[in-house]
Order: sequence, then structure tokens, then C-alpha cells
Amino acid sequence: MDPKRKDSQRECIGQTITNLAIQEKELEETRLQEQIDRLGVGTQARQDAEQQLLDFRQEKDLQIQELDNQITDQE
Repeated sequence: MDPKRKDSQRECIGQTITNLAIQEKELEETRLQEQIDRLGVGTQARQDAEQQLLDFRQEKDLQIQELDNQITDQE
């Protein structure tokens, strides 16, 4: 297989994985936000759910950045 074609395929796969991670992030953020909205304002459960959302966002953003870096490194 042509090395350029192989690199192109690898980049395409990397982009697909990144796009899937972004979609997963959006779906989970929606789910967590809906959970927050159902909880009473000022309750510990709501504070815990809000923290869970913040933690998830931070973790997923780091994962997506790492995927982007891997794609860039392969170019």
C-alpha cells in the first residue's frame, strides 16, 4: 500500500474517532444536564450532579485534545 494513502487512511480514522468522542461528550452532557434539572435547587444531590458534569467535561475535553494531538503527530 502506498505510504501516503496509508497516512491518509490513518488520519481519516483518527478524525472519525475524534468525532465519535465529541458526539459522546454531547450526549453525556445532555444526560447529565437533564439529571441536574430534575434535582432541587440547593440540594446536595444537585451539587454532586453539577460537579459530575464539570468533571466529565474536563476529562472528555482532555481526551479529545489528546486524540487531536495524535492526529497532528501522525501528519
